[in-house]
Amino acid sequence: MPDYTVHDISHLDALWEMASLVVNDDLTLNPAEAFVLGAAILLHDASMTLAAYPGGIEELKTLTEWQDFVAISKTRTGSEPTEALVLSNVLRMLHAKNAEALAVHGWPSPGAIGTEYLIQDNDVRRYYGPTIGQIAHSHWWPTANVRGRLDRRLGAMTPVAQHEVDVLKLACILRVADAIHLDRRRAPPFVRALDRPGGIASLHWAFQGRLGFPHIEGDALQFTAGEPCSIEESDSWWLGYDAFALADKELRETDLLLRDLGRPGLKVRRVKGVEDPPNPGTQRTSNRVEAGKFPPFVYLIYLGLFPYLAAPSYTATIGEHRSANFYKTPWMLFKPAEGFRAMMAWEPS
Repeated sequence: MPDYTVHDISHLDALWEMASLVVNDDLTLNPAEAFVLGAAILLHDASMTLAAYPGGIEELKTLTEWQDFVAISKTRTGSEPTEALVLSNVLRMLHAKNAEALAVHGWPSPGAIGTEYLIQDNDVRRYYGPTIGQIAHSHWWPTANVRGRLDRRLGAMTPVAQHEVDVLKLACILRVADAIHLDRRRAPPFVRALDRPGGIASLHWAFQGRLGFPHIEGDALQFTAGEPCSIEESDSWWLGYDAFALADKELRETDLLLRDLGRPGLKVRRVKGVEDPPNPGTQRTSNRVEAGKFPPFVYLIYLGLFPYLAAPSYTATIGEHRSANFYKTPWMLFKPAEGFRAMMAWEPS
C-alpha cells in the first residue's frame, strides 16, 4: 500500500526480536507453537493488499465498509472519493479481520488446474489454519476480547505433532511485539526521500525514522531518538507520543492478562516516561525523544471530565476497536491536526 510505513518481511522478522526483548525467559515455545506463531506473524498484516481478496476489487466494493467509507467521505467533502483513497482505507480497516481467512483461503489457478493455498498441506491447514487466523486477527482486538475468545489450548495434532498450543500465549506475544516495533527500520529515511509519503502517513514516517532500537531499563522499555524533532514536525512528535502510549497500554494490559490467567508475565511491563508527559516549551521529553522548542501550550485533557472524545474518523483510520479502547487511558494528548482530535490550549501566566 502506498505511503504506509514498512510492512515487508523485515517487519515480520523484527517481531521475533521484539518478542524476545519483552517476554520472560520462562515463557517458551514448543515446536507446534513456534509454527502457529510464525504463521500468524506472516499473516497478521498480509491483507493490506488487493491480492488478499480472491475476488479482487469487485469483492471489496460489495462490502459494507467500502460503501460506508464512500458515503461518509461524500458527506464530509461534498465530492466522490477516488477509488485509490477508498481502497487504501478499506484495506487498512479490514486487514486484521481478513487475516483470519488467509490461512484457509484458496486462490483458483489459471486454466482451472486447481486451487493454491498458503498452507499447502491439507491436514495441517485444516487443523491449525483456523487458530492461526484467529491469532492473526486478534492483534487488533481489545484485550478483553483476547481473554474471552482465546483463553484455550489446542491439543496435539497427532501423529504429526506431539505438543499442544497455548492460543492465548501466542496472541499476547504477537500483539505486544507488533505494538512496540516502532524503530527506524519501519521508516528508512532514504526510502522516505524516494517515496515522499503524504498526509497522516508522512507523520508516521517522520517520527519513526528518528527512533533507535529500544532497550530495557528495569521493567520498562526505553525509546530514544538520534535527533530532536523540529517545530515544523511537531505533529509527528505528538503522533509518536500516541504510539508510545499505545505500546505502554499493550504492555501493561497484556502482562496483567497473562498473570491473571496463570501464564508467565512479561519482563517488560511499560514504556518509560509515558506516564509523565512532556512540558511543551522545554527540551525535556518523555522517552528521550527531544521535541525542540515547542510553543507554550498545554495539550492535556483529563479524561475524567471527558468520558469519550475519540472522533470516528480516527477510529476508522486506526481500525476496528483498538483505538477506541486506547482513548480510555487516564491521560491523553489531543492536537489540532487533520480535524480528528480536540485540543485544549492554555497560555501559562
